[in-house]
Amino acid sequence: MYRKSLFDNLVVTDLEGALFQSKSTNPKGLYPMIETSNGRVEGWATEEQAQRWDTLRYEAFCVGYTSFSEPQVSRVTGWDPLHEHQLMLADHGMTLLYRDLSGKNRWEVIEDWSRPYLEKARANAKVLQYDGARLYFEIMKHLPELVQHQGKMLYPKLPMPSGSVEGMYYVIRANGFFQAMAREGRPERVIRFKELLAEHLEWCEGRYNYFEWEGTYAFVPAWASRSEVLNRFFAVVQGREMQLDTRLAKALRDIGVPKVVLAEQRAQQTPLPVESRAKHIE
Repeated sequence: MYRKSLFDNLVVTDLEGALFQSKSTNPKGLYPMIETSNGRVEGWATEEQAQRWDTLRYEAFCVGYTSFSEPQVSRVTGWDPLHEHQLMLADHGMTLLYRDLSGKNRWEVIEDWSRPYLEKARANAKVLQYDGARLYFEIMKHLPELVQHQGKMLYPKLPMPSGSVEGMYYVIRANGFFQAMAREGRPERVIRFKELLAEHLEWCEGRYNYFEWEGTYAFVPAWASRSEVLNRFFAVVQGREMQLDTRLAKALRDIGVPKVVLAEQRAQQTPLPVESRAKHIE
């Protein structure tokens, strides 16, 4: 049975680019949102973003949606909804995190949420590895400077208790490469990098949604698209899927039956051609 919620509304909002970004991306940032353990600020909200966040958190049960992993989410100190039991969709929505402000006050992984995505990743592991390796080969062939300047390919895994064997998606981290090309005055190399990403989306074996965030370029399988994740999450809120986890049950009791459900997304900024976006990007 649902109890009366603190709010009548539920909102799922993106974090990166919606609530904060670095100073290099937007120098108008004033309010710290991401801080390391030694207090160094890495993400800032602008005046407009801070006002928007205050409006949301005073009017709705708030759930975050982010590409960040659980350790990265733990550094988002500016995420401060008013309700006690909090949820966060991390790893592009493939990880569901829970936090109890009156208890341990740290993010915990709700493993049952991740299991269906891990099963799909195992079924599609060969295609994912093939596409990722092909992209990295093309970049190394045309832009060997990437490795020289700390660029690398990663296959993030889900934080499961037994360990996630398969990579869920693949990521190129190229922040050092971009900084080096800017110092050396070589914008044509950056342009070529973006061209290679666009070409990859056209010719890869699998279907992916493309996501970029300040030097990180991710290719997330279409079966874990934002719309799929949100539809599944809203089904959970409505009681149509998985409510066995006691931590999730506490959050769902707090949410209750919302009168209004909103999903707020950051402004999409992509360097890829329109035809590529139409084919692979929501």
